[in-house]
Amino acid sequence: MEDSSSRKIILTVDDQPVNLATNKMILQNYFDVRIARSGKTALSLIENVPVDLLLLDIDMPEMNGIELLKKIKIYHKARHIPVIYVTSHGSRTYLEQAIALGVNAYVVKPIVPDVLLSKISKLLNMPLPAISKDTAANNQDVSVSIREAFISDMSIYKQFKELERGCVTGNCDAVDSIMKEIKKSRQKELGLVINKAIDEISDLVTLFDYELILRKVEGILVALEGKGYPLT
Repeated sequence: MEDSSSRKIILTVDDQPVNLATNKMILQNYFDVRIARSGKTALSLIENVPVDLLLLDIDMPEMNGIELLKKIKIYHKARHIPVIYVTSHGSRTYLEQAIALGVNAYVVKPIVPDVLLSKISKLLNMPLPAISKDTAANNQDVSVSIREAFISDMSIYKQFKELERGCVTGNCDAVDSIMKEIKKSRQKELGLVINKAIDEISDLVTLFDYELILRKVEGILVALEGKGYPLT
């Protein structure tokens, strides 16, 4: 097995955890993968880590991909780092801006592993092991599983946000309806603590104790946000 310390370092920048997990899954057998969920974090990593290639999403809050590119390519000492623009954005304007700033390649989401690896191979001037049909199929299955898991948790997150709004406005019909939906969609993957809280909140709904429900819902939302939600 290749010594991981000799691997090229790829920094993937995206504000969506599901996309970062997918990129990591595709690349981890060949590269030292580093992750940043914001442009600010990416700049800090580039300052301290000898990044060999950047996978950059365009649609990010606070500092989007174009703004990050400007800082890297115009002002930053690491302007030589090759950049692959990874996005589902269809705007020709964004693409033209990225090309003008020196983007080396362009990949559209959802990412096809063979296509991404081929572009990386050319930019880094290095061969990559051929991906077997079984490996490619497994990559696709894992990618789908990751996305489905995130979508499932995102749905739960939105339901708890709706429950929160119902309690704040004192809308008992909405609270009752949303609580029923939450109980239907509960899943063991949420963990024992959250599922226990769902049972406790269900009991509190019958007592109309919306103040205590809000405190418990706040704790659940913090727990889900710690996993990277909401995804929007």
